Amino acid sequence: MNNYRDKLYAEYSTAFKGADKNINIKEMDGYWPIFKYSVRAWLPKSKDVNIVDLGCGNGTIIRLLKNKAGYTNIYGVDISKSQIDLAKQHEPTAELGNALEYLRNSPIKFDLILAFDVVEHLNKDEVLDLISLCYEKLNHGGRVILQTPNASSPFFGVVRYGDFTHELGFTPNLLSQLLARNGFVNIESRETGPLPYGYSILSTIRYLAWQFVRTLLCLYSMIETGSCDDKIFTRVFIQSAIKK
Repeated sequence: MNNYRDKLYAEYSTAFKGADKNINIKEMDGYWPIFKYSVRAWLPKSKDVNIVDLGCGNGTIIRLLKNKAGYTNIYGVDISKSQIDLAKQHEPTAELGNALEYLRNSPIKFDLILAFDVVEHLNKDEVLDLISLCYEKLNHGGRVILQTPNASSPFFGVVRYGDFTHELGFTPNLLSQLLARNGFVNIESRETGPLPYGYSILSTIRYLAWQFVRTLLCLYSMIETGSCDDKIFTRVFIQSAIKK
């Protein structure tokens, strides 16, 4: 492991995430409407499938999948001890470890692999290994869901260079190419902007305003290049793909 990772990931939750020493359950549960909308129609129907959250952080997604969505077999791993210390306050099965090594050594085949805000922390070789391992460790018809900063966003630099542990940047098109290269199909990309409904009136207003802004951004791209490219301009995007 690179030396800078040893130095920075140990206290990642406090140094880069501004987290307290104790978990805030109410704050975690408040993320449910956003997460539910982001992954709509992507979660498995069966509640007893095997799910792993790579880079699980403080365990927010694990908690939501268990307590809000009703899934029972969920695993989590994170390289940061401070993050795992937080996760273990409510999820004792969360493991400290490297996501790549975890997948290599896991005897379990998964139906859903989540990697939110992970690939941007890896180098090129590690990204290729991660995608390959996800394909290998998924059951047929299983799904991988990735979230990462969006290099197509005009504010990409704020996110990309706002964390010293970030290594790479991706556009939806680039990540789609990497997934397809490994045999993934039904690749779908989504924005992670404000929710159109079900969260707050302010969120709905922001959503409508964002549709206007993204139309202008698409028009700008078409004037310059003749196309609107990925048509996704939020600072972060989320992508799903299925093992055929």
